[in-house]
Amino acid sequence: MNKKLLLFSIYFFLFTLTGCWDFNEIQNNYLVPGIGIDEDGENLLVSVRIPRPSISLESGVTSTREARIISRSAKTILDAIQTMNKETRNPIFLGHLEVVIINEEVAKKNLNLVLDTLLRNPQIQRQVYLLVTPQKAKDVLASVNPLDVSPMEDLNTKLELGKSVFAIPMTLDQFAINLYCKRSCGILPIITTSNNILSVSETAVFHNHELVGTLDENDTRVLTFFLNPRLASPYYIVESSMPQSDKKQVVSIRTKRSSSKIKVLLKDGKVHAKLQLELTGRISEYAAQSSVKSDQEEYVLAAKQLEKLLSKQLETMVKKTQELNADILAIGKYVNAKYPAFYEDVNWEEGYKQVKFDVEVKVTIASASATKINPNQ
Repeated sequence: MNKKLLLFSIYFFLFTLTGCWDFNEIQNNYLVPGIGIDEDGENLLVSVRIPRPSISLESGVTSTREARIISRSAKTILDAIQTMNKETRNPIFLGHLEVVIINEEVAKKNLNLVLDTLLRNPQIQRQVYLLVTPQKAKDVLASVNPLDVSPMEDLNTKLELGKSVFAIPMTLDQFAINLYCKRSCGILPIITTSNNILSVSETAVFHNHELVGTLDENDTRVLTFFLNPRLASPYYIVESSMPQSDKKQVVSIRTKRSSSKIKVLLKDGKVHAKLQLELTGRISEYAAQSSVKSDQEEYVLAAKQLEKLLSKQLETMVKKTQELNADILAIGKYVNAKYPAFYEDVNWEEGYKQVKFDVEVKVTIASASATKINPNQ
């Protein structure tokens, strides 16, 4: 009996007191918040940013502005990381990776290889942000804004909170889903550096797993209303109703709410897509003297001007996507949902170019920001 009890106790504690056999102290790894990928002949030049934490004696704030950039050339990203591990004291750990910056030449030729590595590596989270740069990814990775405490972490926060109204943030999982879906195309924000200042604006467009073109800031702003309204630009500037003069007068409009819809209709064997956008807002800045008789007239005129501006920008954006044959708005999904038989018969690779687009923008302005003085006094 005692022998059975002893054996039971041994087996019981064997499974309950196993401990963390694969435990690894975090300080024994190099935590990498950002990776840059450039072209290097037939190889990839992979750069990692390894922060050097420092504590301010005055504020007590820990900063990671100082960092070491390590670059190695290899056939694959994993091979380059393994080469770094041979040369560094501690292994590279990608579990805290937040940003991946891809040079546009790599995005044109080796995007599948890069995505395959990122999606298969168990350390890399699917919420990591992807960006494209026309510059050297290594140089972008090394840029340090004097106002930033932790450059890569601050960039991640900027993308997460949507602080750039000229870019649409895209995570690894979002991009992969859009890219591999037959009825849509992938997009990524474009990042550049100038005087160590990082700027995220414009949009890189992908089709058939290759970078095929870009959308400028205005195209990206109107595209945001349909893909991610939460990040849509809150301010727009239009011409005022002032009489013609040497000095151009403008009105600033702050948008408060927006709603967008995409409707498709099959007519005479052709797809017609209607883009509807509704905005409400208020005037934030405008001239003290105006050619109209009342504030309400000013509101109506400003709304008409903004409708005209957004309609033109939407039409320009749609035209560019059709020239690139990139169904960014996923019109194919709407067609497949409403007309599945038609979608199965048509070659959507060529069908998107033939879509007839109609744009409808409605802006309502009912107020203006309060002023501290009465200009009529």
